[in-house]
Amino acid sequence: MNNIKSFKPVNLTKELLDKFKNSDGYTPLILQSQDGKYWHDCYDLFSSDTIKIMYDNDGVIRSVVDAPVPSRGGIYAVSMFYPLNMSVAEVDVLPDEFELESGEWVYDGQTIFKSLKLIADRSKIANVAELYHLSGRASSYLLMLQSSESSGTTQAGDGNLILELQQYLAELRYVDLTLQVPSWPTAPSFMC
Repeated sequence: MNNIKSFKPVNLTKELLDKFKNSDGYTPLILQSQDGKYWHDCYDLFSSDTIKIMYDNDGVIRSVVDAPVPSRGGIYAVSMFYPLNMSVAEVDVLPDEFELESGEWVYDGQTIFKSLKLIADRSKIANVAELYHLSGRASSYLLMLQSSESSGTTQAGDGNLILELQQYLAELRYVDLTLQVPSWPTAPSFMC
C-alpha cells in the first residue's frame, strides 16, 4: 500500500517542461513529494482496485476515491486527485461510519479514525461564536436601556430589565464552552 507524502510545487526546468508537456503544449503545475517523486509519475505506483485517500498535513482526509471511476477505465483512479500541499495513500477499506463532509476523519499512516480532538475543537469554535452572538444581543439591549436611564427617558420596569440582562450576561460568562452541547442559560423573555 502506497502512502506518498507532502506534494509541493517545484520550480520548472527545461527537462521537466519537456517531460510533462501534454499534446496541447500545456504544462501542468508539477508537484513533487517529500521523497522526490513527481505526482504524474506516481499514478502507476497505486493499485487500480484500492481506495485512495488524499489528506492534509494534519492527517485530515480531504478527498476520497472509493469507487471505480467509469471515465478513467473503471478503476479507483488516483489521477482524480491533484494533491497540492497534500499526501495520497491507498487503503483496503474505510470505516463503516466514514463520511467526508464533517472533516473529522484522520489518517495516521496506518489507520483511519474519527478525531475526537477535531470534534472538540470545532465544537468549541461553534460555542464561542454562539456565546458572542448571545452576549452581543444581550449587551445591545442593556446598552439601550442604560442609555434611556442616562438620558432620563426610562419606562416603568427598566431597572428590572437591566438587572435581568446583567444576570444573564454573568451566567453566560460561566458556560463550559468545551462541551459539545453546552448548557446555555435561558435568555430574558423580552429578548425572545
